[in-house]
Amino acid sequence: MEKITARAVPVDPVCAIDVPVSLPPRPVGPGSPGGLLTGVGTAPPGTCGEAPEVCFEGFDELRIALTAMMTRVRLATAGGSSLADLEEAVHQDLLTLGRAAVQDGLNAVSAAEVRRHDVTGPEGASRPWADPGRTRTVATLFGDVTFTRIAYRGPGVADVFPADEALDLPAGPCFSRALEARTAYLEALLPHRQVRDLLEWETGVTIHTRQQREIAARAAADTATFAQTRTVADVPEPADVPEPAEADGVDRSATGAGGALAQAGRVLVATFDGKGVVMRREALRTAERPDPGTVRLGAGLPGHQLSGHRPGRKRLAELSCVYDVRADPRTADDIIQALTCRSAASTKAAAARPTARARWLQASLTATIDQVVTDAFAQADRRDPGHHWSWLVLVDGNKSQIDAAGAQAAARGIHVPILIDLLHVLGYLGDAANGTFNPGAPAAQTWFLTQARAVLEGHADQVAAEIRQRADRFRCTGTERTKVLAAATYLENHLDHLDYPTALAAGWPIATGVIEGACKNLVCDRMDVSGARWGLDGAGHIMDLRALVITDSFKEYQNHHLAQQHARQYPQHTPAAA
Repeated sequence: MEKITARAVPVDPVCAIDVPVSLPPRPVGPGSPGGLLTGVGTAPPGTCGEAPEVCFEGFDELRIALTAMMTRVRLATAGGSSLADLEEAVHQDLLTLGRAAVQDGLNAVSAAEVRRHDVTGPEGASRPWADPGRTRTVATLFGDVTFTRIAYRGPGVADVFPADEALDLPAGPCFSRALEARTAYLEALLPHRQVRDLLEWETGVTIHTRQQREIAARAAADTATFAQTRTVADVPEPADVPEPAEADGVDRSATGAGGALAQAGRVLVATFDGKGVVMRREALRTAERPDPGTVRLGAGLPGHQLSGHRPGRKRLAELSCVYDVRADPRTADDIIQALTCRSAASTKAAAARPTARARWLQASLTATIDQVVTDAFAQADRRDPGHHWSWLVLVDGNKSQIDAAGAQAAARGIHVPILIDLLHVLGYLGDAANGTFNPGAPAAQTWFLTQARAVLEGHADQVAAEIRQRADRFRCTGTERTKVLAAATYLENHLDHLDYPTALAAGWPIATGVIEGACKNLVCDRMDVSGARWGLDGAGHIMDLRALVITDSFKEYQNHHLAQQHARQYPQHTPAAA
C-alpha cells in the first residue's frame, strides 16, 4: 500500500480526522495466489495505445458518468451556484464516477474469463460443470457494483469461483476489502454512530452497527500472528550522539550480553499498567460483579455514591508496551531542574530528548498479568534476540507485575533491572508534604524537592525515615496520617527498585509516560464513551485495532491481514488458465 490516509470532513459534530482512503489490492501475478485471468491486463483491439487523447472504448459507464459530471458542472457555474453547492454536486458525481470505473473494470474481467476444465475445490474434488452468468453484489468505496463470473460445480460439493479468488473477493454478498479496511480504521477511533455517519457522508455507503462490529471482528482476527511475525527495522544512530558515560557502581550485567549498552547506545523497555473498562454485567469477572441484591439508587437519594469509584462496573484491562529508545545519561540536578523550571530553554531541551521508537502495544481484558508480561518479554526477544541492548522494566509498583517480570528474566538467565516510575514516587512525596506542612507553606515545596533529590541520589531509605519522623513531629491524625505513612511504606517496600543513580548514569528512562499515555489514548479516549457498555469480544477487537493505529502499525498490519485472510478463504490455490 502506497497510500493510506487523507483528510476527510465527517458529519457534524465529528471533527476532521485522518481516515484511510485507499488500500490497493494485493498484486496479482502469475506467481501469486489468485493468478491472472485470461485476457486481463492485455490491451483490447482498437484502443488508442500511445495516443495522447482519452479513449473510452470498453468504459461505457465511465464515459456516461464523466459526461454527466461535466454537464452538471457547466450548468452549475452558468446558473450562479455557490461554491458549496458546486462542491457537493462534484463530490456526488465523483462517487458515481468511481463506481462506474470499478464497474467497467469488473465487466472487463467478466468478459475476459474463459471456460476451464481443470478446476478443483479446496478439498481436491473436481468441478466438472460450469455455470456462467452467476452475479454477485459487492459494496465498494463508491457504492454497490455487480460482478458476473463462471461458477464451477460438482456433485455434493460447494461451488468454486476462480474469478473471485483472482480478485480476492470476500465470500458472499458483502463489503470490499478496501471499504472494510476504512471501516476498521474508523472503528478504532470513533463510536459506531459517528463511523456510520462519516462513511455515509464520504462514500454514500451505509454500514449499520451490527455490520461494523462484524467488520471489526474480521479486521482484528490476525493481530496475534502479526505480533509474532512483525519485524522492526533497525535505526542507525546519528554520528554526533555521544555514548553513555561510564558510571561508578553501574551493574553492566544488567545491559545484556557483554554489557552492550555502551556498544549499542539503546535501551529496550518493557512497561506495564492496567485500566478499567466499563463492561456489561455478564462480561465482568465474578469478583467484579455487584451483589445481585444491590439496589442502585438515584442521584441525591440516601445510599447513592455521588462521587468516586462505582464498584461493579469495570473490568481491568492489562496493558503492556515494548519500545526502544536512545540512552540519554542525566543527573539528579537535571531532573530537579526539569521539575522546577518551565522556561523556553527547558521546553526546548525537553523536546530534544530521545523519544520511544517502534512501540509494540497490547491490551487484553482476558489475559492475566503473567500472560501479558510473558508476551511482552517474547516481543523483546524478537526485537533483540541476542540481548545486545540494555533491557529495562518500568512499572508503577504493582507487585504482581514485578514478580512476573522477575520470573521472566530469571527464565532467560539474565538480569533485567525493574524500576519504579519516578512520578509515582513523587506523588507519594507530595502526599507526605501536604500532610506534614500547613497548606500553602513555602517550606513544603523546599522539603519536597530536597526529598526528591535524595531519592534520585539513592537515599530512599533515609527519606522514608524522615517522613515517619515528620508524621510524629507534626502530630498527623486520621486520613492525613494514613497518607503520610503510606508514602513511607511505599518507599520502604520498593527500595530494591529505586536505583535511580544507576538509571540516570546509564541513560535509562525513569518514568512510565509511554504506558500511561497508552492507558489514556487506547482505553479512556475510545472505551469510556458516555453510555458505552462493552462485551468481551467487542472490546477486545476495538482495543486490538486501536493499538495498531496508535503505534502507526495499521498499514503494515493490513498487508499481513489481507494475506492471511486470502489464505483462509482460498486455502488451495486454483491456478488460472494459461
